[in-house]
Amino acid sequence: MARSTEEDVHTEVGDFVDRQSQKLSELNELEAQVNATVIEHASVVGMTTTGAAINAALINMISPKIIIVEEAAEILEAQLLAVLPTDAQHLIMIGDHQQLRPQVQCDVLKRSHKMDVSMFERLIKRLPHNQLGYQCRMREEFVELIRPLYPSLGTHHELVKQNTAPSCIATSMFFWTHTNHEQQSEHSRSWKNPEEVRRIIQVVQWLLQYGYETKKITILTSYKGQLLEIRSKLKQLKIEGTVTSTIDRYQGDENDIVLVSLVRTSKLGFLAEPNRMCVAASRARCGVYFFGNAVLLGSGCCWKDLISHMKSNKLCSTSFPFVCPVHVGSRVGRDGCTLICNGLISTCGHVCQSLCHGQKAHPQCKQTVKFKFPCGHISSRKCYQKEKDLYCQQTVSETHAACGHVFTRKCFRSPSEFTCDLRCERLLSCGHPCPLKCSEDCSAAVSGCTMCAEQRKIEMKRQQEENRRKVELLRREREESLKRLKQKPTSIRIVSRLQADLWSDMQHQVSQFLPTVGRSSVIVSVISEINNSRLLESWLTARLAIQDGGMVLYRFKLVPDKDSDHIARTGLTAFAQKDWNFTAQSLIPLTQLDSRFTLVRFAVLQVKPRRRRAVQQSCNTEVDNFNIAAE
Repeated sequence: MARSTEEDVHTEVGDFVDRQSQKLSELNELEAQVNATVIEHASVVGMTTTGAAINAALINMISPKIIIVEEAAEILEAQLLAVLPTDAQHLIMIGDHQQLRPQVQCDVLKRSHKMDVSMFERLIKRLPHNQLGYQCRMREEFVELIRPLYPSLGTHHELVKQNTAPSCIATSMFFWTHTNHEQQSEHSRSWKNPEEVRRIIQVVQWLLQYGYETKKITILTSYKGQLLEIRSKLKQLKIEGTVTSTIDRYQGDENDIVLVSLVRTSKLGFLAEPNRMCVAASRARCGVYFFGNAVLLGSGCCWKDLISHMKSNKLCSTSFPFVCPVHVGSRVGRDGCTLICNGLISTCGHVCQSLCHGQKAHPQCKQTVKFKFPCGHISSRKCYQKEKDLYCQQTVSETHAACGHVFTRKCFRSPSEFTCDLRCERLLSCGHPCPLKCSEDCSAAVSGCTMCAEQRKIEMKRQQEENRRKVELLRREREESLKRLKQKPTSIRIVSRLQADLWSDMQHQVSQFLPTVGRSSVIVSVISEINNSRLLESWLTARLAIQDGGMVLYRFKLVPDKDSDHIARTGLTAFAQKDWNFTAQSLIPLTQLDSRFTLVRFAVLQVKPRRRRAVQQSCNTEVDNFNIAAE
């Protein structure tokens, strides 16, 4: 049952496909009838051979009696027979069997069965035919290159007389021969010849230099690998518009100047086919130039007659016939004509002094001319320079309105751009001359007077020398005191209860030096005698440190160097508002006190009440924990 159902489905699908195919055929037939109705009113119907094969039913409907085939020598015989209608009565084929044959990819079919021979070529050797007697494309001398193929070909002089040969090359045709070997192309299995690429680019650049347009130049080559190399070089040199193609693809086209790169110098390859030579030699209207190995090509192949004609007319050489149309008979190098142009520049009337540049526009005129600026000064400029783009470089003198000093400037610059750079002649408040420039504010130099700084430096050096002298005396005193202590018992005696007048005087001095900061206390004691060697050594060391001016700045903890130096000179009163936190370990040099052993203990009392007693007791009793300050 299931199998029967499946067969029924297949049958229905097949019937549906058949019905759709029939309807499609009917639709195509209707379309063909409509097209045939329209085309029947046309005198001429044109299409390609591929289009004719697709529209075979349409062609049979309109039943053309006359068939004209253009480029018949390039169409396969089987392809042409397939599209000929059955009612055709007259077949006219137009073509040139001496040029390229139909393309056949299989070499066996080409060599063994002659499939590349078109119907046109086969019949023209058997049936009567008509041949054109005149060509209307190229200069008359070019016909001699293909004379072996067209013995009776003439030239329509009236139509080709305007085909002027390139003026920058001595001849309208030439064969530039060389022996540089070809190379395998990296991009394909094709061939390339770098030497020919270089020579072709050189000729292209030469033609462009003398005014020829890129679109008027065609470069043909026999191999695709060479074509890619030439296109790459043109792109690298930014030469755009030059036509580049293989010889096979350029059949039927033409241009004013054609450069033909033959590539092979060791083996002919398919250059031996006369059809390809015919196409290469017949594409140019005004100039045709070949690049290849003349010895190889002239050794017996189809190129033999062309090379022989070139050599007999001195048109084949290892050097190219570059000429300068401006300087006839001048020496021309690889870079062009070496003579001066000497042409008249129309824009200014001067004689061009640049090297010959052919038909290109004259470069910028560099002749020196004199002119006057709006300010009245006379100057010189290059002819191509515009006066509005130049600035007067004349040096002029000017006087500053503020100070009366004279300065110089370039004429084009405004006086307002300049400030007086001479040294200021005014005196500072300290009495020294101002070191700044005249245009600068003297008040900025008061705090940084170099002479004052030098005097302070001298005074500091003097004080340092004095301190070093005192330090040396103290060092000797320390050594002598230590010697004496070795023979005395160890002891220290601190007079904590001083006489009223002495205590009052010292307290006054200390209060001037130290401020009252928060809840703090200052305890002043006088050391009348120290017999303990360790304490005495610390004491003398402290005195040495205080006498050394460079160490005073670092004796106050938690205080910047600048403030520490100021405190050492003026006291702490000026810094009370800064809420300094001084510990009992601070070393305080009291240079204003009397010349006696003095111990100042600065106790911080801003602590909790239950610890305040312990702090006071520590400050009063543990004398050896404190740094001792000298006078």
